[in-house]
Amino acid sequence: MRSAKYISLLTASVSVVTGLALFGVAWAGGRAAIIHVLHDEPSGALIVGTMALVAFLTCLLFLMPSMLRQFVELGARPDLRGPISFGASLVLLTLLFGNAVVLMRPEALLFGVLPRGALFPMTLIFAILFCLVFIYPGLAYPKGVQVPPPRPKPQIVHGPPQLPPVLRGVFRALLIAYLLLFLFSPYAFLFGRVIPDPTIVEANREYLLLTAFLASLPFGLHIATRPITQGRTLIDHLRAKGPFLLSVIAMNGLVCLVFPERGLPILANAFGDAKPEARSYRVISARPMSGLKFCGAQVVIELDPETGRRFDLCHMPVNIAERAKPGDTLYFFGKSAGFGLTPERVMLRSVQGDTAPDVVPET
Repeated sequence: MRSAKYISLLTASVSVVTGLALFGVAWAGGRAAIIHVLHDEPSGALIVGTMALVAFLTCLLFLMPSMLRQFVELGARPDLRGPISFGASLVLLTLLFGNAVVLMRPEALLFGVLPRGALFPMTLIFAILFCLVFIYPGLAYPKGVQVPPPRPKPQIVHGPPQLPPVLRGVFRALLIAYLLLFLFSPYAFLFGRVIPDPTIVEANREYLLLTAFLASLPFGLHIATRPITQGRTLIDHLRAKGPFLLSVIAMNGLVCLVFPERGLPILANAFGDAKPEARSYRVISARPMSGLKFCGAQVVIELDPETGRRFDLCHMPVNIAERAKPGDTLYFFGKSAGFGLTPERVMLRSVQGDTAPDVVPET
């Protein structure tokens, strides 16, 4: 009995330290995401914000005793020991990286009270205890755990449609149109060459969350009201419907972000009354090799000087990206139907007055 109490105390102590440390990671990540947003870097804000959200959700797992108890008990099952140990290893690796970042700070006292020399042995002891409790089948795993029989997974009941044939045909056509729109959005994002109108970008970013919510609402309500099998609780409904709802929200978020800014100008210039137009933009940065797949040479331009909105241009000529410097001017010549410019030629004018014309390659 005493050993069981000590093991419970050890598990609770390690979990509390882990939870608080992960909360600190989430707090720092949230602040970094806000800084990215203020500097108009949506991709960086999305990456850092996602990491901070994952750290915060993992923090809740370690700070809630009921969830932690289930987590530890599941780790004793041979079929789940591998995935749970791998997840715990990622948590420990995150905390060790956080420790390495803290050690690089110039302050003499960490957090104002902790001597710098004491952090390494404390981290080493914590890592050893964390491995014993959560990674290896050690102290925290109860002995003689009875593996429960596999529980049937809840599934959504897809009943026969009760709509008239005409309405079924209309909804089927709308579904096909939505799928085509979803397939076109990644193409426009990866391969499309377009410079959108600044007013469209500002309006789309301002109402992006509302638009994605409204676009996800019809199908989300349909899924949320469907009955399920093998379960009645809220957790059962989330297990059955959660993946569908998350996939719908992710798809709608991609469509609502990409289509108004990139897809709509491409379609308007291809099928509308596009007229020749010339525009000039200031260069923010340029990289001959962006490091991003399907991007190639990348140039970041100042889309709107009044708001400071930036825009990333992929598939740029390599010689233009090599010579472009911050402050230079790019002159684009192409066609526009009022929603954005599809470049056909681009000319670089440096701050010294030199010019370098080139043709945007076809993709």
